[in-house]
Amino acid sequence: KINTANLCEYIALLVIFGLQQGVIRKTNLIQSIGSYTMHRSKFVVQSLAALALISSSAAMAADSGWYVGASLGQSTVKDFCDGLPATVSCDEKDTGWKLFGGHQFSKNLAVEFGWVDLGEATLSGPGGAATAETSGFGASVIGAIPLGDSFSLFARAGGNYLKTEWAGVVSADDSGIEFNLGLGAQFDFGKSIAVRAEWERYFDVGGDNTGEADVDLLSVGAIFRF
Repeated sequence: KINTANLCEYIALLVIFGLQQGVIRKTNLIQSIGSYTMHRSKFVVQSLAALALISSSAAMAADSGWYVGASLGQSTVKDFCDGLPATVSCDEKDTGWKLFGGHQFSKNLAVEFGWVDLGEATLSGPGGAATAETSGFGASVIGAIPLGDSFSLFARAGGNYLKTEWAGVVSADDSGIEFNLGLGAQFDFGKSIAVRAEWERYFDVGGDNTGEADVDLLSVGAIFRF
């Protein structure tokens, strides 16, 4: 005969063993799920970080690159005609222009270099006429503030090596480093073309031989990116 007590004890041991195996399997399952969840979360975070880096790099690439351009406008020699006698006529305004190139590092920062012609200023009287002309090359740092996707305001600060020459009844020349500041606005027509309007002042142009004066240049121009 089967001992009922022994049978019950055997059944109890089987139940306990089964419960232990279930607990072990459940624990292993939870650990596996936790490990999978952790690795998946880590993968998601790394993927999002990579996408953000790629997007940032693409945005920086879109806002950077080389460009060339030209501007045309009016130059004015400040106070050039002040204090002259009535017999002397004076013209302190002329056509000024620039040819330039530059590199855009971001939507907020660029470096620009080029050639500027600040035009002529003319004096004429009973004894003849004399003309002062200034031109040279320079470089500027440009800081910009975008106001939307296409429009921006900018300011510049730069240095220029300029030569001023008098010709006519007066003959003299001076060369030197002159500083300039500017303010402007720019509108982009897509990624390749932009137009700008700008005011600049070149300080203390000339020297001891020619006399010194500030020169303003008000211009409009076009930019071509590549």
